Amino acid sequence: MTLHDFGSRVKEIREKVLKIKQEELAKELGIAQALMSRLELGMGGNITLVFGIVTYFDKKGFPGHLLFRENFSIEEFSLIASKLPSTQNAKKVIKKLQSSLNECIKNSIQLENIIHK
Repeated sequence: MTLHDFGSRVKEIREKVLKIKQEELAKELGIAQALMSRLELGMGGNITLVFGIVTYFDKKGFPGHLLFRENFSIEEFSLIASKLPSTQNAKKVIKKLQSSLNECIKNSIQLENIIHK
């Protein structure tokens, strides 16, 4: 894979999957927009930036290592994106888990009190 291939893949994901502007991604990565532009054009970048991009995608729920596949497919990235829970759904799931955990703790405390009486 060439730097140009990598940059093209990042751009395609940014536009079609993340649906954010170049400036937004640059800000998220803590770099200048000009450097982001150069990377997407295959004209610049370094290992630290590449690592930052892969890490950013991983944090967003996308397997960053897919960027390096010989048979890279934006459709695969899009499919993964469509299966990610929305923020609202994630909040509901977290609340349910918290409630269940609180109930388990309450039951454990009651059981502990009964055992030690």
